[in-house]
Amino acid sequence: MDTELLAERVNRALLVEPQRRNEDDMRMIMAWFKDLSRAEAQRGKMCVLGELEDNVLKELVKYSVLETQTRGKLLIRQGENGDFMYIILLGECEVRVSSSEGPACKEGDVIHGGAKEFGDALGVLVGVVGQGAVIGEVALLRKVVRTANVIVSSDSCTMIRISRSLYQRTLESSLEKLEQERESFASSFHLVSNFNPKLKQQFIRALMKQKYNNSDIIVRQGDKIEDVYFIVSGEVLLYVDTRRLAGQYELHLQAKNVYSVLPSSGAPKFDRKSAVGPRRRRPQTSSAGFGSGPRVIWSCVSRHGMLGDFEVLAQLPSRMATAVSQTEAVLFRMTLSEFRRLILREGRETAKMARLTAKTALQFRNDMRREKLGPKGLAGSEVNFVDYLIRAIDQSALPTS
Repeated sequence: MDTELLAERVNRALLVEPQRRNEDDMRMIMAWFKDLSRAEAQRGKMCVLGELEDNVLKELVKYSVLETQTRGKLLIRQGENGDFMYIILLGECEVRVSSSEGPACKEGDVIHGGAKEFGDALGVLVGVVGQGAVIGEVALLRKVVRTANVIVSSDSCTMIRISRSLYQRTLESSLEKLEQERESFASSFHLVSNFNPKLKQQFIRALMKQKYNNSDIIVRQGDKIEDVYFIVSGEVLLYVDTRRLAGQYELHLQAKNVYSVLPSSGAPKFDRKSAVGPRRRRPQTSSAGFGSGPRVIWSCVSRHGMLGDFEVLAQLPSRMATAVSQTEAVLFRMTLSEFRRLILREGRETAKMARLTAKTALQFRNDMRREKLGPKGLAGSEVNFVDYLIRAIDQSALPTS
């Protein structure tokens, strides 16, 4: 069934008083919620609806309230007491944080305009959330005031509203478990060990849980960098298609007056035997292929490792490797804007530690490649490129004029 028609059917069903909602409608809505969860899982994202037992999901469907709001509607105001939360079914919302205690506008107000007007009223953009996302749960989990502003950013947004009492009967245990996982990771992750409590809470709030199966592709070489991933469990192999590096970074390096550090786009210089890797994958939105050129195993990343940190620290415009899960893996994803804000700007000592960790890993990797490929005369351009990355990470730490 068409998504809009299905949403309209769900809307009609939930307009009926809870006591009069029939079993067929509730089963239909439960099936839709599960479909949403599976669709999110196909993209590696976690949806709280997929974590619930049928009896719990049924109670959530029976007593929840459906709302459709238009662009500019302020759903949640920073600093307010929270007595409800939302799960988005259709549409998108922006999450913004104000430097003051809270914006002048009230929950339910409509802010007209675009990104500039939203920013002026509500503060810095920290993320965009869509189908399957849970918003407003922090105030219910921790019994604290709202920690961010949430505003509808699409033309319309359909969501279910969940009261505190309904939340306690249905979602509380699932979300408490996720909260514990976030806190456990943050408490053991070396880069946030020196964060003050407020900054650590912001780091925790920015983590979005994702799951991958063995041989799933997480990111692809050449993709625009929009997120940084933190590995909670499992192992991930990074593969580099050496012939694609020249096309990826040629203009970027020319702009920095850097030449002759990339592999030639001509004949491959690397042993294909080392490029044998997994073939099965989930459908991806990226058009980049996997396995179209000579691949080398760049590295294996496991618990507390990151995906995307080298590129962000070296200011590269796209991902330099394809990441493939070698086991079942759990990762936390953070938007690039939040990574830059929390790790590189707010946490100055953390930024130094991140650069040092990245440089040490790159140097170790390069020493191993020199030892392996040097006697065969194959190490030149690839090793030169990694040496450039190390220099670029150092230069990114310098103040800009």
